[in-house]
Amino acid sequence: MTNILIHVEGGMVQGVYSDTGDVKVTLVDYDNIEGGQEDLIEFDNYPVTFTNIEKMQKIVDNANKEIEIDNALTED
Repeated sequence: MTNILIHVEGGMVQGVYSDTGDVKVTLVDYDNIEGGQEDLIEFDNYPVTFTNIEKMQKIVDNANKEIEIDNALTED
């Protein structure tokens, strides 16, 4: 099974990671289109960083830590 991680921050894709090199990604962002995007979308042309599952898990773990911190701060 191929694992893909898409990192979005501030409403923007910051990175796409995969544990296999045989992946093509196409990004279609309707917010940009509705906002007047002029560049045509190129199919299968989004950059993908090849990495291993351990590095991808670290990204997920860090995100979960941020969620835990935010949840702790908002608890009564």
